[in-house]
Amino acid sequence: MLALVCALAVYAGSVALLDGVGSALGRDMSMLDKHLAVIAFAGLAALSHGEALWVALCVLGFGVYRWYRNGRRMDAAIALSFTSIALVVASMLHAVDAAERRTGLHAQALAAAVNQGDRQRLREVALGCEVFCGFARDSGPLVWLVGNAASDADFNAIGAMLNRGALRNARSGWLPDRRTPLEAAVDRYATDSNLAPYLLGISRVNFHFTVPRASQVELDAALAHAVQARTPQALISELLQNGARPPAARPGTVD
Repeated sequence: MLALVCALAVYAGSVALLDGVGSALGRDMSMLDKHLAVIAFAGLAALSHGEALWVALCVLGFGVYRWYRNGRRMDAAIALSFTSIALVVASMLHAVDAAERRTGLHAQALAAAVNQGDRQRLREVALGCEVFCGFARDSGPLVWLVGNAASDADFNAIGAMLNRGALRNARSGWLPDRRTPLEAAVDRYATDSNLAPYLLGISRVNFHFTVPRASQVELDAALAHAVQARTPQALISELLQNGARPPAARPGTVD
């Protein structure tokens, strides 16, 4: 077990050190994002399930026991056990902090592209992000792009955002457009009949990113807005065929 913790300490400590030094020197360290994500997310998951605490207690217990048996004197094994745990904890804290910072920077880049009305820049930022994207934190960029989508490239960016956690049925906290992405897509059905079905993951179009199918709640919300906005019957029929329920058919609702 000590050997495993030492190996983890070497790996996590090396990644954290390289990222910390590189970032301090102003260099782009995005090549380490996947490693930082593994350290942060795996560490938090292990803590939440108790495995990490159990391993840490075992290694620290070994160190304390050996220290006591050695007449309260340190040796290499004791120092290694304590140092390894400290390195793993410090690396995990650094990874979590790096994830927060990079997610914030990505959100700022998306917001800047929206404020400048730059679809190309928004696509570049959205498609270029693999880790720490934070699309689920704010639906503003997705709402704006859905409202302004005009090309296959825009569809690809929308698909990428949805595949990385963007929410279809959430309102932005800062965008003047108070619609959800679903509502924006439904409102555009008359001029672009592919957009709403694609956003919902019920489209037969297969040359874009595959979009996860919408949940029952999202389908119901899309149908409610389509009816309220007097959207063409073709979309309402397609939503009903794909499982959307009118209010009278939903549990807990009355006519």
